[in-house]
Amino acid sequence: MEHKPQAPRMAGWLLLLTLALGYVCAFVFFQTRWNAARDIMPAYALFWGLYLVTYYLCLWQRAKAKWEGWYLLTSVALLFLHSAFYREETLNLLNFLIIPLVLMLHAVMSSFDFSSGAAWLWVRSYLLCWCLYPFSAIGKWFAAWVALLRRGEAGDGEEGDALAARRNILLGLLLGLPVLILVCTLLLEADQAMGMALSGLLEKLPQISFGKIILMFIIAVLFYSFIYNFAWGEEGGTLPTLSKEGMKATLPAQSLMAAVSMLLAAYLVFAIFQFTYLTGWTGLPAGLTYSEYAVSGFGQLLWVAAINLGVFSVGLCRTRPHKGLKPLLGLLLLATAVVLLSAFVRLGLYIGAYALTWRRLLSLWLMLYLAAIVILCALRLYGRGPLGKPGLLRLCALLLVGWYVALNLVNVEGLIAQSVFALADRRGGVLTQADANYLRYDLSIDAKSAIEASPYQAEVYYDVEPADLP
Repeated sequence: MEHKPQAPRMAGWLLLLTLALGYVCAFVFFQTRWNAARDIMPAYALFWGLYLVTYYLCLWQRAKAKWEGWYLLTSVALLFLHSAFYREETLNLLNFLIIPLVLMLHAVMSSFDFSSGAAWLWVRSYLLCWCLYPFSAIGKWFAAWVALLRRGEAGDGEEGDALAARRNILLGLLLGLPVLILVCTLLLEADQAMGMALSGLLEKLPQISFGKIILMFIIAVLFYSFIYNFAWGEEGGTLPTLSKEGMKATLPAQSLMAAVSMLLAAYLVFAIFQFTYLTGWTGLPAGLTYSEYAVSGFGQLLWVAAINLGVFSVGLCRTRPHKGLKPLLGLLLLATAVVLLSAFVRLGLYIGAYALTWRRLLSLWLMLYLAAIVILCALRLYGRGPLGKPGLLRLCALLLVGWYVALNLVNVEGLIAQSVFALADRRGGVLTQADANYLRYDLSIDAKSAIEASPYQAEVYYDVEPADLP
C-alpha cells in the first residue's frame, strides 16, 4: 500500500467540504423528525452523498479504476433505494447501521492495492481505518488553516495576485461562516423583537445552538483527518504494512491437524445423532417433541459453522503446508456442510409448522450465505477458479454485501404473508385469528399486495364489511 506524500492541493476545498458535512450532520440529519427509520433516510443519504463527493474529488485518480469500489458504491445506492420502495422497519434500521460499514470497506478497497499482500492485510487495514484515520491527522486540519493564511499573503505577478485573491475569498468564506452563525444566534437571543419579526423565516431554517455548532466542527475535523489520510498520508503512514516475518505462517501444521481431528470426531458423533433423530430412525428422548428439537440449537449450529470457517481460514492462511493438512481441511468443510444441513432441516421443519417470520427468514438468509462461503472455501482449497488467499477473503466480504443487498431488493414481508397463506392451505384452508392479526397489524403496507391477491383477504380483515375491504 502506498500513499502519495505530496502537498494536498485540495486542502482548502477539503476544509469547505468537510464543514459542509458537519453542517448537514448537525443541522439537517439531527434536525430531522422521524417516527420510523425510513423517515431519516433522505437526510442520511444527503450526508453520505456529500461524503462520497468529497472522497472522489480527493481520490479520483486512485479510486476510479477499482471495480470493488464501484460494486460497493452500487450496493450502498441500492440500500438507500430500499427505503424508498419498502416501508418495513427491520431492514431500514439495519441499513442505517450497515451503510457506514460498507462505505468504510469501499474506502479501503478503493484506496489501496492488496494484490500482493497477505490475506489478512485488508482486514487489518479496515479495522485500523476505523481506529486511527479519523484521529491521526487532526493536526492537518489546523495546518490547512495556517497554509491558507500564508498563501494569501502575496502573489508573484498578475497571475499570482489573482490566485492569491481567490484563495483569500475562499479563506474569508471558511472563516466567516461559523462566525456569522454564532453572531446571528447571539443577536436573535438578545433582541426578542427582531426574533419575533423573523419568526416566520426562522421556522423554515434549522435551529441553531452552540451544541450543534460544536458538533459541526467535530464532524468536520474527523472527516478531514479521515480523507486526508487516504489521499495524502505519508508513505507507510498510520496504516502499517505487515512485515515479511508477519506474513509467514506462525502455527505448526501438526497442531492445527490435531485440533481439526478432534473437531471432526465430535462432528461424526453429531452427524450420527442427526441421522437417527431427524430421519425418525429412533424416537426422541422422553419429554422432547419434534417441534422443540427442531428449534433447539439452531443459533448454536450457525455459530459452529462460523467457527469452522474461522479454523479453515487459519489452516489456509496461517499454517505451513503439509500433505495431511489439505484432506483434514476438506473434511472440516464437509462437516460444516453437515452442520448447515442439519440447521436447514431444523429450520425447514419449524417454518413448515409455523410459517415465516422476520427472525426465521433472516436465519435462513444467514445460513445460505454460510453455505455459499463453504463452496468458495472448497473451490479455494482444491484450486478451482481464480481464488488466491487474498482473493478469497475479499470475495467473502464482497459476497456478504451483495447477499445483504439482495435481501433489500425483495419484498420480504410479501414473502412472509405468502408463507402464512401457504400454511393455511396445508391446514385445509384455515387461517387462524392469530395469523390474521399478525398479517394485519405486525406487517407493514408492503404485505398488502400479497394479502389482496390471496383468497384469505376477508379473513385477514375479519371485522371489515365485504363492501369496505381494501
